[in-house]
Order: sequence, then structure tokens, then C-alpha cells
Amino acid sequence: MKKTLLAIAVVAAGFSANAQLFSEDFTAPQAWSVAQGPTDTDTNNWFFATVNSFASQGTMVISESWQDNGTALGLALTPDNFLFSPVIDLSSVTGTVAVSFKAGSPEAAPSTFFAEYLTVYAYDGILGLATATPIHDEALPSGGTMDTYTYD
Repeated sequence: MKKTLLAIAVVAAGFSANAQLFSEDFTAPQAWSVAQGPTDTDTNNWFFATVNSFASQGTMVISESWQDNGTALGLALTPDNFLFSPVIDLSSVTGTVAVSFKAGSPEAAPSTFFAEYLTVYAYDGILGLATATPIHDEALPSGGTMDTYTYD
């Protein structure tokens, strides 16, 4: 059965440097913000929801890339959606800082609808996006799973 919702879900984001500095499970979302990029031609953006395929994950933040239009293939969207976490003050942190998050798509094979492209940036909250550095930049490797990514 074809899913009518293709979602990229970031279910947890945590930074650590000897202690956890930030964590989000989206049950009571903190001050996250969203924006649409210049190449986004639809009006969809990130939203909070649960997905039956990932019910054990609880509430997630989701971006749709396909929309049901009554055909077998659906309508491909061109999302260029940004999701911003609250600013995390690392000014007093010494040592290694790591970020960990989960991302996935409920759309399983044999379709390729799961092959969503996801980029995660780290940037200075004072200097802004001009300082953004990609720390994760790839297509999801498979559908029907949640993958954990950790970077330091």
C-alpha cells in the first residue's frame, strides 16, 4: 500500500560535551522556527505529528515531499524547508561537542520516495547563517526505518 505522506522526521536532537546540553523529543516543542527557502514552490513546511510507521518515536517534526493527487505516483513537491532549533549557548563549553539526531521516511521500498535529501547545518546564533557549516548532507539510505546520525 502506497503511503500518501512521505515524511522526513527529526525525532531527537542532542548536543553533548561531557553533559547533555540540549534535547528535544517534540512532546512539548521548544522555540523551534521554520522558513521556506527560495526554491520551494509549494506552501508546505515543517509540522509536528505522529506517523503510524514510527508510532514508538512519538511526536516528530515532518516535511512532506510527495502529495497524494489520486495517481499511483503522487505529486512530487520541491521542498526547500528550513527548521531552526532554539539557539544553544556553547560559549562556556570546552572539549568535544557532538550532535546526534534521527531521520527517516515511512515510505518503504520498492518505491524510491524515501530517497529524501537532508542537510543539517551548525552555525553561530549571533553571526547567523553566513557562518553555517553542513555537518550532515546526504539522501536517506532506505525507507521504512529511522537512522541515527552522530557527529562531533
